[in-house]
Amino acid sequence: MSHFEYVSIAVALIYALVIGRLLTGLGPSIEERKRYPIQIAWILTLFLVCIISWWQLWATREVEWTALRFLWILALPSLLYIRAAILTGSDPREIDSFRDHFFSNRLSFFGMGAATAAYIVLSPWIYGGVPWLSFAPVHTSAIMLGTLSIAGLIFRQQSAHWVIALLSLFGVALSFVLLGPIAVSQ
Repeated sequence: MSHFEYVSIAVALIYALVIGRLLTGLGPSIEERKRYPIQIAWILTLFLVCIISWWQLWATREVEWTALRFLWILALPSLLYIRAAILTGSDPREIDSFRDHFFSNRLSFFGMGAATAAYIVLSPWIYGGVPWLSFAPVHTSAIMLGTLSIAGLIFRQQSAHWVIALLSLFGVALSFVLLGPIAVSQ
């Protein structure tokens, strides 16, 4: 078994937990009396991010794996798991109002979004794909995520969160179509 195969199994296990958490939260989120479309948009967005991130893992197949790089690559699915847990709560069936739940956990959710943006910014340099302080294609995604996360932290209005959620969902879908797997060299 190669290092990449070993690493990809560990990463896939965490992504499976994230997707399981999101799907567990989706059912209660679409119940008519609890439904909050912004919540559903974020579940779909995080689901797409998991798929895209797992797809992007292929770009690291040529990376020379070290303990730091192994821990680093486990950080993204871990951050996504934390965001999914914040979004869906410990037991989504017990949440009476996903709108109230979303806004009461807004700061944690978007704070973790900002942490994820920082992760994305640093990743090409950690993997050695680009020289330090040079721009990589994934930085566009990080800038978008960071900006929307900061907006989510600042704005409390539902209308602003509609825009943030829809821009996030659209941006994630577009990044998958435009970026494909990013090459990372040793």
